[in-house]
Amino acid sequence: MGIKDVFNQAPSPEEEALYKQVLDEVESGVMRKGIYAKALADGLGDEGKAQSLYIKYRVQSLVDEQRLKAKQLGIELAEKERYRKATEEAEALRKRAEFDAEFDNSHAGKHFYKYWYGILLILGLGILIYGDVIF
Repeated sequence: MGIKDVFNQAPSPEEEALYKQVLDEVESGVMRKGIYAKALADGLGDEGKAQSLYIKYRVQSLVDEQRLKAKQLGIELAEKERYRKATEEAEALRKRAEFDAEFDNSHAGKHFYKYWYGILLILGLGILIYGDVIF
């Protein structure tokens, strides 16, 4: 292992903060018993190895917890976005239905439909009489 390999193993600033947090836990004596038990078992009862393994395992558990929180947050944000879009679509449909109802009940709406019925009637008669559209 050369010097270059040692530098590639240096922790990132985020990892360094996690290692500091775990070291503070170890120094205060407040440790996760389940993780410490695994470290002690993997260290074959050697307290020094167990402490080293505990730090490694605990940092990994913190990383895993952060990933899980990020994933849950992503899911929550996606659900909120789907709800927002559905709400906007429902509101747009409601407004369109309201507009259509107002138009149908208005004077212009009533004449609009009469106008188009007339056009369709003329086209239909033209097709019946001449066998083609009469334009």
